[in-house]
Amino acid sequence: MKNSSKEHRRLEIKIVCAWCGRDMGEKDGAGVGGVSHSICEECLQREEAAVNRISAEAEAG
Repeated sequence: MKNSSKEHRRLEIKIVCAWCGRDMGEKDGAGVGGVSHSICEECLQREEAAVNRISAEAEAG
């Protein structure tokens, strides 16, 4: 009889950029697999630039 509490299935969670869909790697899912979303560095920089531009335009009136 197997003791399931001693068995640890290493499942990975795939990380995907929610903006562009780029594969950002995997992390330990602590027994749970699936997909999680984040933002890659390239998309983050692009979005920050857009926010800064819109803020500057709003301040300029």
